[in-house]
Amino acid sequence: MFDETTHKPSINFDNYKFRPSSLDHLITKSEILSETAKKVLNKIFIKDQYGIDEDDLTSLAVMKGTTQEDDSIDLYRKFSGNWCKKYVGDKIQNDWIIGTPDLILKNKIVDIKTSYDIFTFTDITEKDGLSRYQWQVRAYCWLLNKPAGELAFCNTSHSPEFLEREFKKRSWGMDEKQLFDLENWLQKRFVYDGITIQNRVKIFQVNFNPVSDVQLLQKRLTMCREYLNSLI
Repeated sequence: MFDETTHKPSINFDNYKFRPSSLDHLITKSEILSETAKKVLNKIFIKDQYGIDEDDLTSLAVMKGTTQEDDSIDLYRKFSGNWCKKYVGDKIQNDWIIGTPDLILKNKIVDIKTSYDIFTFTDITEKDGLSRYQWQVRAYCWLLNKPAGELAFCNTSHSPEFLEREFKKRSWGMDEKQLFDLENWLQKRFVYDGITIQNRVKIFQVNFNPVSDVQLLQKRLTMCREYLNSLI
């Protein structure tokens, strides 16, 4: 329950720090904010002022991304040969953005994306991936002073807990043969251990220009702060 006595909204947004995950909706080359950007900023405003978040943290795709991130990182390690550790420190910030990267390597950062299933993994293309996440990666490059980054899409198997929930949800009223077929179908549909690692990871490179990219980020985020202030 929202409690006005404990929630502390911003007095203004002059120094508001944006999450990298929001930036690909906000950063364009247009001289004005798009309607999509304004909708994202409206959500940021509502969450800041009232503590209400529209994001559905219980969706199956979000839950898989959260609970199986370690599995995806392990898959990336095996695919790339980079035996790096997941970053577990405090959030990193500058005057404009604040966030927590997934993997920090010597000359790049890696942002891990856990695909919901083999179909969403197969559908993702480099153009689509970069259009949705390139500024998120560049934000981390800026925070960590890295010259480049990677987007790593990983097709991990679903967890035994997920398979059990799906079995219970779908199995009502089934006879023994139907139950057997359902269990086999769930294993084939959501468990991908039989597919080679090379066919379960896609990596897209993201370049970062510390001059022009930072200038664009600062210009756009200044506009975003001004819009947020106009909502007060």
